[in-house]
Amino acid sequence: MSIGAANAYAPIALYKSPEKMLLDISPTTSLKGLSIEQVKQIVISRCKFYNFGYYQLMTDLISKESSYGQDRTCGDHGKSCGVYQIRIGTWGDFQRLTLRYDLNHESDIDQIDMTILALKAGMWHHWGPLADTYDSNPIR
Repeated sequence: MSIGAANAYAPIALYKSPEKMLLDISPTTSLKGLSIEQVKQIVISRCKFYNFGYYQLMTDLISKESSYGQDRTCGDHGKSCGVYQIRIGTWGDFQRLTLRYDLNHESDIDQIDMTILALKAGMWHHWGPLADTYDSNPIR
Protein backbone atom coordinates (compact mmCIF):
# COMPACT_ATOMS: atom_id res chain seq x y z
CA MET A 1 0.00 0.00 0.00
CA SER A 2 1.31 3.45 -0.77
CA ILE A 3 1.09 6.68 1.18
CA GLY A 4 -1.70 7.91 -1.09
CA ALA A 5 -3.95 4.89 -0.58
CA ALA A 6 -7.25 5.80 1.06
CA ASN A 7 -7.81 4.35 4.52
CA ALA A 8 -4.40 2.68 4.35
CA TYR A 9 -3.47 3.64 7.85
CA ALA A 10 -6.18 2.46 10.16
CA PRO A 11 -4.44 0.91 13.17
CA ILE A 12 -3.83 -2.79 12.83
CA ALA A 13 -5.42 -4.54 15.80
CA LEU A 14 -3.66 -7.86 15.27
CA TYR A 15 -0.33 -8.07 13.51
CA LYS A 16 1.30 -11.34 12.59
CA SER A 17 5.02 -10.86 13.15
CA PRO A 18 7.45 -11.80 10.42
CA GLU A 19 10.12 -14.34 11.27
CA LYS A 20 11.84 -13.61 14.56
CA MET A 21 14.20 -10.70 14.09
CA LEU A 22 17.81 -11.76 14.42
CA LEU A 23 19.08 -8.24 15.13
CA ASP A 24 19.78 -6.64 18.48
CA ILE A 25 18.39 -3.10 18.50
CA SER A 26 20.15 -0.34 20.38
CA PRO A 27 20.25 3.44 19.89
CA THR A 28 23.48 2.95 17.93
CA THR A 29 21.98 0.43 15.49
CA SER A 30 22.37 1.70 11.93
CA LEU A 31 19.86 0.83 9.23
CA LYS A 32 22.51 1.31 6.53
CA GLY A 33 23.24 -1.99 4.85
CA LEU A 34 20.24 -3.84 6.30
CA SER A 35 17.70 -5.47 4.04
CA ILE A 36 14.33 -3.81 3.47
CA GLU A 37 12.70 -6.63 5.46
CA GLN A 38 15.07 -6.09 8.40
CA VAL A 39 14.36 -2.33 8.39
CA LYS A 40 10.62 -3.02 8.30
CA GLN A 41 10.98 -5.41 11.25
CA ILE A 42 12.83 -2.77 13.27
CA VAL A 43 10.27 -0.06 12.42
CA ILE A 44 7.38 -2.38 13.34
CA SER A 45 9.06 -3.41 16.60
CA ARG A 46 9.44 0.27 17.58
CA CYS A 47 5.80 0.92 16.63
CA LYS A 48 4.77 -1.96 18.87
CA PHE A 49 6.91 -0.61 21.71
CA TYR A 50 5.02 2.71 21.53
CA ASN A 51 1.64 1.06 20.89
CA PHE A 52 1.43 2.78 17.50
CA GLY A 53 -0.47 0.59 15.06
CA TYR A 54 0.37 2.53 11.90
CA TYR A 55 3.01 0.09 10.67
CA GLN A 56 2.33 0.59 6.98
CA LEU A 57 2.47 4.39 7.26
CA MET A 58 5.81 4.22 9.06
CA THR A 59 7.36 1.78 6.57
CA ASP A 60 6.00 3.72 3.58
CA LEU A 61 7.33 6.96 5.05
CA ILE A 62 10.85 5.61 5.67
CA SER A 63 10.81 4.26 2.13
CA LYS A 64 9.95 7.69 0.73
CA GLU A 65 12.27 9.69 3.00
CA SER A 66 15.45 7.57 2.87
CA SER A 67 14.90 4.39 0.85
CA TYR A 68 14.63 2.36 4.05
CA GLY A 69 17.61 4.09 5.63
CA GLN A 70 19.97 3.43 2.70
CA ASP A 71 20.00 6.96 1.21
CA ARG A 72 21.94 9.26 3.55
CA THR A 73 21.45 12.40 1.46
CA CYS A 74 20.07 15.30 3.47
CA GLY A 75 16.98 16.76 1.77
CA ASP A 76 15.52 20.27 1.68
CA HIS A 77 18.87 21.70 0.50
CA GLY A 78 20.78 19.97 3.31
CA LYS A 79 18.38 20.96 6.10
CA SER A 80 16.55 17.64 6.65
CA CYS A 81 18.66 14.65 7.61
CA GLY A 82 18.26 11.15 8.95
CA VAL A 83 16.11 8.19 8.04
CA TYR A 84 12.92 10.24 8.47
CA GLN A 85 14.45 13.51 7.17
CA ILE A 86 13.82 15.68 10.24
CA ARG A 87 15.29 19.19 10.37
CA ILE A 88 17.44 19.98 13.42
CA GLY A 89 15.14 22.85 14.48
CA THR A 90 12.08 20.65 14.10
CA TRP A 91 13.83 17.95 16.14
CA GLY A 92 14.23 20.45 18.98
CA ASP A 93 10.55 21.35 18.70
CA PHE A 94 9.66 17.65 18.86
CA GLN A 95 11.89 17.19 21.92
CA ARG A 96 10.12 20.01 23.75
CA LEU A 97 6.72 18.62 22.72
CA THR A 98 7.47 15.02 23.72
CA LEU A 99 9.91 15.77 26.57
CA ARG A 100 12.29 13.21 25.03
CA TYR A 101 15.58 15.07 25.30
CA ASP A 102 17.38 11.73 25.47
CA LEU A 103 16.79 11.01 21.77
CA ASN A 104 19.62 11.80 19.36
CA HIS A 105 18.91 13.23 15.88
CA GLU A 106 21.80 11.27 14.40
CA SER A 107 20.58 7.88 15.66
CA ASP A 108 18.51 5.89 13.19
CA ILE A 109 16.57 4.19 16.00
CA ASP A 110 15.95 7.50 17.77
CA GLN A 111 14.68 8.96 14.47
CA ILE A 112 12.15 6.12 14.30
CA ASP A 113 11.12 6.72 17.91
CA MET A 114 10.83 10.49 17.51
CA THR A 115 8.80 10.12 14.32
CA ILE A 116 6.35 7.82 16.12
CA LEU A 117 6.07 10.22 19.06
CA ALA A 118 5.65 13.26 16.81
CA LEU A 119 2.98 11.53 14.71
CA LYS A 120 1.14 10.48 17.87
CA ALA A 121 1.23 14.16 18.93
CA GLY A 122 -0.35 15.27 15.65
CA MET A 123 2.77 16.56 13.89
CA TRP A 124 2.09 14.66 10.63
CA HIS A 125 2.31 17.84 8.52
CA HIS A 126 6.10 18.03 9.04
CA TRP A 127 6.60 15.20 6.52
CA GLY A 128 6.14 16.18 2.88
CA PRO A 129 4.81 12.82 1.72
CA LEU A 130 2.05 13.02 4.33
CA ALA A 131 1.33 16.75 3.96
CA ASP A 132 1.17 16.38 0.18
CA THR A 133 -1.32 13.51 0.46
CA TYR A 134 -3.63 14.45 3.33
CA ASP A 135 -5.64 17.55 4.18
CA SER A 136 -5.98 16.46 7.79
CA ASN A 137 -4.19 14.15 10.19
CA PRO A 138 -4.22 10.53 8.91
CA ILE A 139 -3.53 9.29 12.45
CA ARG A 140 -6.78 8.66 14.31
